[in-house]
Amino acid sequence: MSKDYGVQKQHGSRGKTRFFAGSVHPVALAGLFVFFLSSIAYVYALNLGAVQGYEARKVESDIATLKEENRKLKISEAQALSLSRIEEAAKGREMDRTAEIRTIGGRGAVALR
Repeated sequence: MSKDYGVQKQHGSRGKTRFFAGSVHPVALAGLFVFFLSSIAYVYALNLGAVQGYEARKVESDIATLKEENRKLKISEAQALSLSRIEEAAKGREMDRTAEIRTIGGRGAVALR
């Protein structure tokens, strides 16, 4: 089944038919176009996946850094709120413990004035 790609004119009941030398069949042309578009879509999808993977690794790295910073801040907070640290700060400011604790009681309406 070879096809003649030469210039040809055909007369008959169907009218004139022309074949041009070197022409491409429309189905083959459509197939090449679909192949071209699918190749572009494949490269785009591949690139999009690579970019998303890079961004995911970057976010995971940022999360790990923030977790480490959070751990250090919790330790720093615990040290700042510890009773021994508060007692050392009180000694540094020359504060002493009281021997007795006195409370002041209110006398009703007089305490409000």
